[in-house]
Amino acid sequence: MTVHFSGSELVEIAVHMEKNGLTFYASAADSVADARAKDLLHKLADDEVQHLKLFQGLLTSAGIAHLHESYPGEYATYMQAHVDGQVFTEARMKQLLAQKALSERDAIQFGMDQEKDAILYYTEMLRFVQASDQKLVQGILEEEKKHLAGLVAMMKELV
Repeated sequence: MTVHFSGSELVEIAVHMEKNGLTFYASAADSVADARAKDLLHKLADDEVQHLKLFQGLLTSAGIAHLHESYPGEYATYMQAHVDGQVFTEARMKQLLAQKALSERDAIQFGMDQEKDAILYYTEMLRFVQASDQKLVQGILEEEKKHLAGLVAMMKELV
């Protein structure tokens, strides 16, 4: 059975993820005391702004993806599970940002978790977007990997 996904729906999820990342990184940067962590979080927030612009541009060209499934509903179930996971992530973000003093460790760990989710999502998204848009998504995927590496390095310094 072939499933049809709206490319724009997949890109809208990516836009939502990037908005959450921007909100978190900007707020966390203002909350942490460590100067290096603050600088990294500000840089990540700036990168999220660029990703947002790229994805918003991609919304205009996103088409329909046609996929072969192993069983009926396979990809719809998978994508819905990922979106549901984002709701939990958004709740966790709000909970962390509500703290009066956000620790560098909590901020960096949450960022690492967000970047891992983004890497997973964008890796899967490559299967859904038109071939002409895959290079853009691959570029953002590579940036998310760099973000994760930077956060992991910062976490090692905090230990």
